[in-house]
Amino acid sequence: MRVIVYLSVFLLTTVSAYSDAAFRCTGKITEIHLRHSGGVSIRSEGMWGGSSVGRDICNVSSEWNGVALETCKIWLSTALAAKARDIELSIQYTNDDYNCETMPTWTNAIKPHAIISK
Repeated sequence: MRVIVYLSVFLLTTVSAYSDAAFRCTGKITEIHLRHSGGVSIRSEGMWGGSSVGRDICNVSSEWNGVALETCKIWLSTALAAKARDIELSIQYTNDDYNCETMPTWTNAIKPHAIISK
C-alpha cells in the first residue's frame, strides 16, 4: 500500500510540473477537516495569504467539482503525510479569476488542479 501511495504522489507531482497552472498556494497545513459528508478541507499557515480559513479540496465519498473519488483519496494521503512531516504543501489551481488571497473559502473554493508535496 505504501508503494502505491508513493507512486501516486510521484505521478501527481511529475504530471503537475508540466501543466500550465495559473497559480500555486503553498504553506504548512494546520488542520485537515474530514466532514461527515466526505468533504476534505485544509487550513494552513500562509497558504492563502493572511487567511487561515479553510478551503475544500475534494470529497472522499463522491466526485466533487470534477475531482474524482480516487484522486481525492490520494490527495488526502498526500496532505496527511505533509502534516505529519511538518512540511509545506502546494496546491495548484488553473482558474485565472482568483489568486491565493482572493479564492472563495470552504465549500465555495475552486477545484485544485494538483497537490504537490515538497
